[in-house]
Amino acid sequence: MAGTFFGIGAQKAGTSWLYQLLSLNPGCKPLPVKEMHFFDRKYAATPPSNEQILRDVRRLVESTAKLADRFDKGLSTTKTQMYHDGFLAKQRIGMNVEQIVRLAERLSVIDTDSYVRYIEDWRARWPDKVIGEITPAYSTLPSQGFAELTSLYQDARYIFIMRDPVSRMWSHLRFANKNQSGMGDLNERVAASLQQDSYTVRSDYARTVREMDALVPQDRIHYVFFEEMVSPDTAVREVSRIEDFLGLSHLGEEAIQELVNQPANVAPKAVMTEESSALLVDALRPQYEFVAERFGRLPTAWHRLR
Repeated sequence: MAGTFFGIGAQKAGTSWLYQLLSLNPGCKPLPVKEMHFFDRKYAATPPSNEQILRDVRRLVESTAKLADRFDKGLSTTKTQMYHDGFLAKQRIGMNVEQIVRLAERLSVIDTDSYVRYIEDWRARWPDKVIGEITPAYSTLPSQGFAELTSLYQDARYIFIMRDPVSRMWSHLRFANKNQSGMGDLNERVAASLQQDSYTVRSDYARTVREMDALVPQDRIHYVFFEEMVSPDTAVREVSRIEDFLGLSHLGEEAIQELVNQPANVAPKAVMTEESSALLVDALRPQYEFVAERFGRLPTAWHRLR
């Protein structure tokens, strides 16, 4: 049986890109739902948003309606004509059924037992593949959340991607405001965001790394710098390291470089002022200092501390 992995963040640090990358590898079958949000919902200090579940329910209803509509269209023809004309294939019936099943299975995960069953059912379908999920919010888990995750999957491997803290925070702001109240002048919201746990905890690399270092042997946790993972000059090297870590064959330079040119889940553009940059650098200084000490360097693309 092949291994299991968890991508635990950070948010806005290339986890969607990593999911696409691993989905292309013939030896890997990530869960069909990238972000399960099981452990972060279970251990949330405040009641979590039901937005993800509501989106899944809406997709389930829409997919079921589309499937019914497509069958309805075929009822006006004879069975012979349906098969002769390739009606089922043309209407992508199988694709709709697959999506309905995937969403229904996702919505059936309501507690630890059902989560474990969901993972094991996926494992049973792909016994010879590396499987896993990527939920960036897992980087925010409290100690007991990390403890349960790592005890349930003691042989699993973990990937944590770190992006320049200021760039990550700015991308998070842009993305969150796109989904909520519109862009406006984000620079006016920087100071307020630094007082909100929903932003700051996702930039607290020090806490996440210390939690993982305390629970997981070093050979089962792989730390990656986002800028090096997606840069044309270093992507092949960094992706190869990820593939080796998971026991996967290498995709090859051409496939990786093609993916480098296809950023995933990109936040809308907005210009950060020097004042905002200085404010964020000062607030996030402990993260830069921690990374420099823990990993012996800061990536060249990261902000320089003065």
